[in-house]
Amino acid sequence: MDENGNRVHATIWDNTDIAVLAIAIDIRPKRLIHTRAGGQVYVQDIVLMNKRFETVVLTMWEAFVERECILIANNIAKKPVLVGNHLKVSSFNGLSLSTKTNICFFIDYPFDEVTELRSW
Repeated sequence: MDENGNRVHATIWDNTDIAVLAIAIDIRPKRLIHTRAGGQVYVQDIVLMNKRFETVVLTMWEAFVERECILIANNIAKKPVLVGNHLKVSSFNGLSLSTKTNICFFIDYPFDEVTELRSW
């Protein structure tokens, strides 16, 4: 879901990254999963909502669980606004987003778009 909720469906088929501007409305407990390579990693899901009131799940992987997810969990009652780029779109168990290693997140950063989204 981009800031207008438009590009997610298209990117499933063309394997491009997307940017997101959305409010974190819920954060689920972190969980340990087994990877295809035989390792184990922590993941944590965040439910995001855009200005059209559409929701999508963002799965945070590994280091993002220990950094961004802690910050988001500590502020979830305030409904923090997330701005992120280079998110991967997936259709596993429904439409979802997930982090990759080269992603950059801003949480409640004072961009004009963040202020506008927070105002509703």
